Amino acid sequence: MFPVFYLAVLGAGGVFTASNPAYTATELSHHLRISRAKFIITESLQLPIVRDAASYTGIDSDHIFLFNDTEVEVDSAHTSIQQLMSYGPSKWTTFDDMKRSTSTIANLNTTSGTTGLPKMAARSHHSLVTEHQAIEEVNTKLYDVSVIFTHITTRD
Repeated sequence: MFPVFYLAVLGAGGVFTASNPAYTATELSHHLRISRAKFIITESLQLPIVRDAASYTGIDSDHIFLFNDTEVEVDSAHTSIQQLMSYGPSKWTTFDDMKRSTSTIANLNTTSGTTGLPKMAARSHHSLVTEHQAIEEVNTKLYDVSVIFTHITTRD
């Protein structure tokens, strides 16, 4: 489901950031604070740590969405991803010009924190597409590639 969550956040116009599932509540609250997160998607097993970190950073509990695990009882205090997906399609954010794709952040990655606490490194939509294209150009496929999304090209 990770790719689905990632693309849904981008399509809704948000900025995606992922954290280490081994984080303590203190480490996660640092991540949430420096990324300025507004919403959290988590699984049942991580919920106690996520709740603590969210309370430390002022994120409302109704902004925590629960990816339900079939083996864990559903927590009715949080909206499940299944409930969220029942809203159906909406108008997706598009990046149909070079200026917008280069200036809009797609995701925030945490640095290793070798000189202190981890920091955020921002990646634009254009940066991600360019990186993907560079990788695809050197890796031949033994199958036909189907393109779902179109990419932005520079104007002459």
